[in-house]
Amino acid sequence: EFLTRENLLCISEVNINPLGKRLIDVIMEDYGENNKIDFQQFIFLLAKFRRAKFKSSVTEFNTRNSKLRFLFDMYDRNHDMKIDRNELLEVLKMMIGGNVHDDQIEMIADHTINELDKDGDKSITFEEFCKTLDRIDADDKMSMKFLS
Repeated sequence: EFLTRENLLCISEVNINPLGKRLIDVIMEDYGENNKIDFQQFIFLLAKFRRAKFKSSVTEFNTRNSKLRFLFDMYDRNHDMKIDRNELLEVLKMMIGGNVHDDQIEMIADHTINELDKDGDKSITFEEFCKTLDRIDADDKMSMKFLS
């Protein structure tokens, strides 16, 4: 059995989320094959979002780094290991596009890159991305409670 894009869109939380289609793109393109994901692949993906309450519950799948990598990959869809202006604009437009004029969104993108880009390449590397989120509890913000 496989899950398809259509199956994932049936999850109301995904369907109503402004980044839902982007989330499905990441799932299908980075974790699935041929626009579907099998059960084992889906479980490995879900493992990223398991809360690590104790050091003993941290695995290679649910580390802070793996959660931040997943979040970074929501932006970096060409997989060049950096978020460029166009990739940032795409996500910003998904999140706030209907409420804010394009000129303002472009200003937000430019300001964000100027603030986060430490090496001057006009993009955000994974290291720069992580540094910005140092004060954020990624385990809390990017975790789901699973029944145990």
